[in-house]
Amino acid sequence: YAAAGAWGASAWAIAWQDGRDGNDEIYFQEVGADGVPSGPNVRVTSSAGISWMPVIAEAGARTAIAFMDNRSGSLQVWLAMVGPGGAEIRDEVAASAAPEMAGVPTLSWTGSAIGMTWTESEASSADIMFAVLGVCP
Repeated sequence: YAAAGAWGASAWAIAWQDGRDGNDEIYFQEVGADGVPSGPNVRVTSSAGISWMPVIAEAGARTAIAFMDNRSGSLQVWLAMVGPGGAEIRDEVAASAAPEMAGVPTLSWTGSAIGMTWTESEASSADIMFAVLGVCP
């Protein structure tokens, strides 16, 4: 299973894929500087497809989590935003719309926006995609 972490203002933010509910989903946990988890694990995704390979970026008081998911019938990149303790800030959104497949996301925080890259593939070609994402309130 894949996992990712990032340091925020005063705690670690950890995301991972987990099959504990019978289907691979993305979970989130805050961990203090002392390595002690603060609060429970929080399930971020709930899809009929498989959610996997999360990447994470701390974005001020928010955490951005990008991941691959096949809920739409093809592998695409999705984005979730959570607040302190993993509280959902908004519904997950599809970041890609590749005709066949998208994957391998990365996230970077500039201090005011999130930069995101991913790949989109079809037939025998692949493209590197980039977007600057605003941060929701």
